[in-house]
Amino acid sequence: MLGWRGLVYTAPVAVALALFVGTSPAAAGEGFGRSGVVTTPLRGQSVTAEALIVDPAGRITVAGPGFSDARRRQTFVMVRYMSDGRRDASFGSKGIVNELLPDRRANDSSEPVSMVAQPDGKLVVAGLVGVPSTDEGQDTGEQVDAIEVRRYLSDGAADVSFGVDGKRTVPFVGGETVCGAAPHAVAFGPGATIIVAGSQGCGGEGDEEKDLVVARLLADGSMDESFGPAGLQRPSSPNSGEGLAATSDGQILVAGSNLGTQVFATGRLTVSHLAVDSKGRIVVAGTGFNGRETRSAIGVVRLLADGRPDRAFGTTGIATLAPGPGASNSTTALALSRDGAAVVTANRQTDTASRALVAQVSSNGVPDRRFGVGGQRTLAFPGAWDEANDVAVLGDGSVVVAGATGRSRWRTSIALARLTPP
Repeated sequence: MLGWRGLVYTAPVAVALALFVGTSPAAAGEGFGRSGVVTTPLRGQSVTAEALIVDPAGRITVAGPGFSDARRRQTFVMVRYMSDGRRDASFGSKGIVNELLPDRRANDSSEPVSMVAQPDGKLVVAGLVGVPSTDEGQDTGEQVDAIEVRRYLSDGAADVSFGVDGKRTVPFVGGETVCGAAPHAVAFGPGATIIVAGSQGCGGEGDEEKDLVVARLLADGSMDESFGPAGLQRPSSPNSGEGLAATSDGQILVAGSNLGTQVFATGRLTVSHLAVDSKGRIVVAGTGFNGRETRSAIGVVRLLADGRPDRAFGTTGIATLAPGPGASNSTTALALSRDGAAVVTANRQTDTASRALVAQVSSNGVPDRRFGVGGQRTLAFPGAWDEANDVAVLGDGSVVVAGATGRSRWRTSIALARLTPP
């Protein structure tokens, strides 16, 4: 069984980074929807885009959870769009895949979903599924969340050659009482393997009592037992795997937040995403908190390939974007441009309203002042409750953001925005 080769903490924000061996857009996108925004409501459902990919043909696919009012059940939704924002009728039913999940009820937050595309156009999606809860091996009669990996053909049909009917439920680690697991990121590893990073345990929203879980699946959907027992690894740190990347030489990078050691006098960073640039430098984005944790800001950290802070980036490897007077930002996603700039999405929320933001930090760690105000821009989604949950940077420097918009957090439609270079 392979082991963890390195663990890095970067003060003062203390990102936990585990290494496992094995253009400045600012304008609305012309020719894309209405003023650069596309919304997709689904009748009788509240739906959110949590994951986004753009294929070589420029088609945009989003995936996320929904909730059916009539069925009182969770749904699994994917939508594919042409490059101009029109739905791709060759995908699913009129551009939409909409599946009712068995025995899933609505909860208080969106289910985390991550998605990647294979070279042959197949889509691999990691999400949640309800499974029977056990206590010391005995069925409790209740359900808990488990990690599920699905694979779809390029036309949106389930790939029945993968797992069971196109799905694989990732087993829990160990035989102790299981309170649930959640995926946070999915990536491809060597030999067409699929890697999923997430958390397992009984902790609450902050993951204090949860542990990092990394799973590896073979191309047919079976668990890769050469990776560890039942295809799983459970390193001692960080508490959860929020960001994931696999390098060309077979290494797996997982970034997360270690709540036992991450608080410092000047604040902390809760990690949400990870990317590796063309020079092998590691970029991590998350939500930064001040010492009293009364406000939060967008935080970006860049490390050299050996895990040391990149002092050529921001202040000793750290860049922050202030949220503005009386506001707080929650970082949701990260993408890198060809010139090394970091594009980050975030949500600025209160109990009754949410605004979707996109920000850009230049390759030297300075907020790009050409990008909105102070390097940040509020997206022109039309709702009272808007979300930006994933982002992609295209070859021409355009930025595509996926999320949701609606009159409240419980009544939303899928929302896309495209920003083009000035």
